[in-house]
Amino acid sequence: MGIGNFLDKAKEKSSKVASSVKEKASQVALTAKDVSQTALEVGKEKTSQVAATAKEVTKNLVEIGMEKLNKSVDSALIQTEELLDILHKSGYIIGDLTMTITVPPEITIQLEDSGNGREELTKLLENEKVSLSLYQKAFIQSMLKTYDLVNITEKYGYTFGEFELCVSVPPGVSVNLKSDKEKKKILSRKDIK
Repeated sequence: MGIGNFLDKAKEKSSKVASSVKEKASQVALTAKDVSQTALEVGKEKTSQVAATAKEVTKNLVEIGMEKLNKSVDSALIQTEELLDILHKSGYIIGDLTMTITVPPEITIQLEDSGNGREELTKLLENEKVSLSLYQKAFIQSMLKTYDLVNITEKYGYTFGEFELCVSVPPGVSVNLKSDKEKKKILSRKDIK
């Protein structure tokens, strides 16, 4: 019977320990749940604060961006007007202007050489009495470099058509090429009639 008594006491002790462990585990679970709930609430509060701050920063950036964009557009239009005056006086026929709202903004000017634009622009650059901004000089130099390609394009049957100047940073010059072959076909059809 000593062993039976010992086993009964061991079972009883084991049962008490298991009950105590269950109780402690239950308390730990409740504490963990409370900590988790508190952390969630704090997280939500911090997220709301960060979201509000981000919203305010975004609003300020948009306002600053719009202000800078307005200044950039204004500056681009001033540069365009000054360039148009120079080009008109140099014998170019000014066509349409197209504005693209980008950063920086772009203004594209379509124009056509009435015959002596290259010579007039060369004279303008060489004339020390004429005060040109760096931007204007860059444009004029770009256009003159474009004329250097005439010999190459003519070799393949193309002549210069309209120019497209892009007033932006950096400035750009595009040239629409016209096919001499197509021009001759059109003219020969008119002669037949």
